[in-house]
Amino acid sequence: AAHIIPHSEPDCPNTVSNGLALCIEHHRLYDDALLLPGPGYELVFNDERAEYLRQTGQGRGLNEIAENHGRKFHIPAQANCRPSDNYLRRGLEIRMGI
Repeated sequence: AAHIIPHSEPDCPNTVSNGLALCIEHHRLYDDALLLPGPGYELVFNDERAEYLRQTGQGRGLNEIAENHGRKFHIPAQANCRPSDNYLRRGLEIRMGI
């Protein structure tokens, strides 16, 4: 599992709604701030991060990853187990500086 608002943040809640269950591939993209969950349960591709990776010779596969931008991601059926939209918004602010 991954925290939406990182543990290093003073306002990090230790709740299910501040967590994501990710496979190893998506967890890596998330940790690298390349493909992130956003409000409305939509994926956000980080163009700034991708440009840095391209400039440093690490851009292989970025076009395929970028195709996921705006796609909805799966959420639990139970509302109390879903990521909080506010936490998703805050997570983007932290990881993308927006």
